[in-house]
Amino acid sequence: MVQRYGVENLVGFRVTPHATPRPVRAYRGQPARVDHAHHVTVEVCVDAAAVETAVRRLGWRVYGTNHPVESLPLEQAVLASRSAYLVERSVGRLKGRPLSLPPRYVQRDDHATGRIRLVSIALRVLTLLECVVRRQ
Repeated sequence: MVQRYGVENLVGFRVTPHATPRPVRAYRGQPARVDHAHHVTVEVCVDAAAVETAVRRLGWRVYGTNHPVESLPLEQAVLASRSAYLVERSVGRLKGRPLSLPPRYVQRDDHATGRIRLVSIALRVLTLLECVVRRQ
């Protein structure tokens, strides 16, 4: 699990197996024996500095501006960055929806490529239009 989730450098652990003997007396022709109850102790330690470094690397987006704080306070800067043009927003519109490219109308590969390029250009125009409308 540590390797699957990629936390080898963040978490250290030690596994200690234990066996507790338990005598069982003879009964109905069964000989006396010793059974063992098995259990495991797991000790975990988290490297806080490594976790903090990993959290800092998690997909944060940084925006910079040359406006002084007096002319652009933090609240306005956050609102401006949220309404900025993002390529991911336009591509998200295509996810999970068919592009209306049925195979009976597309006989050649270059036709399919042309239609996909046309849809991509139309999406860019739509995103640019949205950006202009938001600014006004």
